[in-house]
Amino acid sequence: MFANAFSKHQKRERCLIYQDNTKKLYWDIYVTVLLLFIVNVMPYHIAFKIGSPRWRMVYNLIDLFFLIDLIMVFFTTLPETERSQEITDRRKIVLNYLTTWFMIDFCSIMPFDTVMTSYTLGKLTICETEKCDTGDCGSGVNVLLRAPKITKVLRGLRLLRLVKVFKLMK
Repeated sequence: MFANAFSKHQKRERCLIYQDNTKKLYWDIYVTVLLLFIVNVMPYHIAFKIGSPRWRMVYNLIDLFFLIDLIMVFFTTLPETERSQEITDRRKIVLNYLTTWFMIDFCSIMPFDTVMTSYTLGKLTICETEKCDTGDCGSGVNVLLRAPKITKVLRGLRLLRLVKVFKLMK
């Protein structure tokens, strides 16, 4: 399956991740599994106000993997199309990513919920109870603190980008 793809590239540039790289394929599958987990679990956690230090650690770890993936995309060649061969020009790769999926990927890994909660709880006095640590004050402010978590659902859009994984597997 990949033998023909290797013969296409006589000379490979250093520091690029090629589309036919099997490690890249496994990474894409791993990221897809993480995406499926987030897309299924995050709405439940948002709706039912489930939050604990353990879950926050899990989400932060997953965010770290998505950050690594975001960085890797800048070094990953663009797949060949019917009109062109695999694109290895770094400038074209970066421009393509910045003009297509970068903002969605960036917004999906930014910890807006953590920043908003820290800022709101650190700078403002929302309520006088001990539940303020969790942002559960019994007021409408809690809804505002949970709203930035919705950006995490943007990760579901990344599944569209990972359709290429399944194309490579064929």
